[in-house]
Amino acid sequence: AEKFVWRKVCAGEIANFNNAPGYGGYRNPRKPAEWKDDRVLRPSFLEEILLAGKYRAALSRRGVRIVGAWFKDKVDLEGADLDHELWLHESLLAGGVNLRRANASHLVSFIGTKVVGLVDMDEFKANQNVLMRGGGEFDTINLAGASLQGQLDLSGSRINDFLAMYQTRIAQGLIMASGGDYGTINMYDASIGGKIDFGNSKV
Repeated sequence: AEKFVWRKVCAGEIANFNNAPGYGGYRNPRKPAEWKDDRVLRPSFLEEILLAGKYRAALSRRGVRIVGAWFKDKVDLEGADLDHELWLHESLLAGGVNLRRANASHLVSFIGTKVVGLVDMDEFKANQNVLMRGGGEFDTINLAGASLQGQLDLSGSRINDFLAMYQTRIAQGLIMASGGDYGTINMYDASIGGKIDFGNSKV
């Protein structure tokens, strides 16, 4: 699985397990029993290709774009400087995500992904949009003290427990529309530029 991803991202292509031969087609992230080990990626692999000099230099300008992967352990990028786009779409992240104090200069996207446990983005900084829309499912998201220069888009997704946005700064809008279900939200002392859209959603 890691060789497949590496070949694709070096060529500037999307590493899509859902349409690649031999991986069994689409797998629903909300149904973990459907998943098989042939899609498993190690968090250390992701960290290495994003951050280790010789691998990072080999990436194309399109960054790391992965669809339909399974991370059994926590994706830990705490404090990382992310100089490329990072997509983890329609994937299953069974151990949570740690982006505390990370800095992203490009798009970060979790469209259609299920994350079990905590998405920790405490003091996370992003120069572009953060996308968590498209039917994704998250237990808890911590964005306390985060600073996003683009949009935060959670449209159509589900948060089972809690969204913490204490002192969060978002420059270009908070989009939580399209029938999303967002549990409990605390926006104490948050600052949102642009529009706030909760259309057709439940909190």
